[in-house]
Amino acid sequence: MNTEERVRQIFEKLPETFVPENAQGVRATIQFHLTGDGGGDWLVSIADDQVLVEERQIDTADLTLTMSAKDYAAITLGEASAMVLFALGRIKADGNLSLVWKFREMFDPSRVDS
Repeated sequence: MNTEERVRQIFEKLPETFVPENAQGVRATIQFHLTGDGGGDWLVSIADDQVLVEERQIDTADLTLTMSAKDYAAITLGEASAMVLFALGRIKADGNLSLVWKFREMFDPSRVDS
């Protein structure tokens, strides 16, 4: 599976990983700007204990994360550490940084059926 297919599959399965009880009271938009091979723009909107994932870009997201598509896939699949990549400058975050930590609580990859 190439990077583009991996990234698309990750975002398509993201709603399956959503943990609504960990998203109570959250109303946020998180823009993922993925660069390089397999890159693109994905918007994750969270409101009313629900999640919507769209392949699109907006200019006014609460949090924008920029990284390579390859790094995003590696982080999501447990092959790389987001903290290490952030420290190395390979992940850029703009906006409400507390949403980065909240995102990790609101999504549980173990809920996905392979």
